[in-house]
Amino acid sequence: MMAKRTRSVRRGSADPDTNSDEPFRGRRDTRTSLDVESDEAVQFLKNLLLDGRYPNEWLRANIRAIENNEYDPLARLFFEEKFIGPTGHFALAAPFTVMREAAKDKKFSMLVGRVIYRPSSKDAVAVAERLQGCPFREAVNKLFAVKASVATGNLDGKQGGEAFCVPDSWEWSKGNEKLVMAALNNETEQRRRALIGFKRISRIFDTKTSRLLIQPLRTMKDFIRVQATEYALHDVGHHSGLGLNYKTEQNLLQTYWQQGVEECRADAMDFAIVTELFTEEEAKAIISSNFITRFGIDAHRSGGIDGDYDITVVLWLLDHLLKEGNIVINERKLGIRNIESTGLIDAVRGPIADGLGLTRAELALTRLSGLARLYNFRADRLTLEIFEEFILGPCRSLAADLR
Repeated sequence: MMAKRTRSVRRGSADPDTNSDEPFRGRRDTRTSLDVESDEAVQFLKNLLLDGRYPNEWLRANIRAIENNEYDPLARLFFEEKFIGPTGHFALAAPFTVMREAAKDKKFSMLVGRVIYRPSSKDAVAVAERLQGCPFREAVNKLFAVKASVATGNLDGKQGGEAFCVPDSWEWSKGNEKLVMAALNNETEQRRRALIGFKRISRIFDTKTSRLLIQPLRTMKDFIRVQATEYALHDVGHHSGLGLNYKTEQNLLQTYWQQGVEECRADAMDFAIVTELFTEEEAKAIISSNFITRFGIDAHRSGGIDGDYDITVVLWLLDHLLKEGNIVINERKLGIRNIESTGLIDAVRGPIADGLGLTRAELALTRLSGLARLYNFRADRLTLEIFEEFILGPCRSLAADLR
């Protein structure tokens, strides 16, 4: 919410399977939006024991965990990926905690589906280590792109739940932080959000810019590859520098604004890796995916600029685009300068320099308290005005359900 090499965005383990028995389009599993409580979840998991596609060892362990209200035994199984069956099918049921308006919100949640794509981070980490000038201090979480047939509780996107499931939100992660567990990217929900994002992008940006931003993500197959790769690269960015896990353990990101600057830094490292590791065409596709997420989705979260760290990233990115002359206004819409040639690559050069400088500076700190001094981005007044008038304004009539 890891990467590859020299060919196209079509890489990783295998092509995403979009022609399975659980298609994105067509049949809908009516259980997807159910508010499944723990007792119902137990019966649901027991029924899956007869299915054959789900790993029985995990299902039985998950059932015991719910019945005993003791989830710690699941940590090692999840870490070892024993929750995934031979055909990629999985079922997870446990309390899942998220932050809502600076308060913890824990709900019993289920996610059932199938792993369809596994981006690799090995080459991306090597590039990031070279750019920051030293090896990573912590391991990078794997990322699995999944197709969900059931999502409830804090994972029900239609009720404001998460599409990107970070591993430390599951109850079994508590006390097991040393295990580097996988994150799950729910492509079913991500696609739903992206389609809304496409509409917003068309209202925010001029015809040429919006068309070229959306084009690499139009088909489901390309959407899964490109977006999952972009998210994976962003995650590599988080683990560069001092490392997100370390910062969290040391309580170094105490405000939503500091958390937002950390998101900016991760985006910058994402862009830096993209421009080093991929062809120009691939890099443009991945940057487009980021811009659609940031301008088409995150900018419109209900927390607003004073309460949501994802909006901090949008302001930071917009601030760079304006100050570096990479954005223009055409007929009351924004446009990225020279987008038909090198415009998208040029647009992220400033953020790359900013983020790389920040990453190297935090590694050079002699006192951790200095991180607050480094994480001090302040948006220009013009940036705030453009954000309000050209990004939020045109999209107010479109529904927003993200918290």
